[in-house]
Amino acid sequence: NGDLWVGFNRGGISLLRNGEVVTYRSPERPLGGHVRSLVQDAAGTIWAGTSTGLARFDGNRWISVGKDWNFPAGTAGGLFVDSQGTLWVVTEDTIVFLPKGARAFQPTSIRHGQVAQIAEARNGKLWMAEITRSVRPLPLGTKSLPSDETEVRVGSQAILFARDGSLWITTLGDGLRRVPAPEELHGKPDGASALIESYTEKNGLTDNLVTTIYQDHEGNIWVGTFNGLDCFRKSSFVQIASPTENPYFE
Repeated sequence: NGDLWVGFNRGGISLLRNGEVVTYRSPERPLGGHVRSLVQDAAGTIWAGTSTGLARFDGNRWISVGKDWNFPAGTAGGLFVDSQGTLWVVTEDTIVFLPKGARAFQPTSIRHGQVAQIAEARNGKLWMAEITRSVRPLPLGTKSLPSDETEVRVGSQAILFARDGSLWITTLGDGLRRVPAPEELHGKPDGASALIESYTEKNGLTDNLVTTIYQDHEGNIWVGTFNGLDCFRKSSFVQIASPTENPYFE
């Protein structure tokens, strides 16, 4: 509906609606800590993951989510709503999920290395970006490719599945990775894999520490680094192989 929700590092959330700002603050739960993630579910409910726990907006105020929703105590990090309407929440040491229309979170057996983000591939496969480990599928036992044992061995705090199906991976000091066909990955490749493209300062990136990534309506990929903003877009020119060493065109 055009609302803009803004979470703050020191706690509190602001709503910008029709040029007016309303700020919600609390020295205690649910908004007393760093706001890490905000999402809207299929029913329109706004959820917030904070360093003090999980909260939901009831239309007038923010309410802590706890035992009444079967949500474990502790922090709530990355939030993600998948194509089926399921809400996924990263907690301190595992990941829990809330099916569409349900009122109780369900556990998983996933143990993670500080997950910063969850994203969904074009084939429905869910992936996670771990700061201290790698980028890999959620081990949920799904049959879609690649296998759950696949890992791209770089620590990352932000990933993106572009509309063409490619997987973009930010790193914490080694530039940017792009996987044109993530479903073809296998094993535990790193930047040296033929299936993975690498972009660093040597290719013109403003910094090798990449923090954010976003795709706009025109398909451009925007990358925020420690030192600037970069844009990746498809060129109007197409490279062709020439039959001669020094071709001449008229």
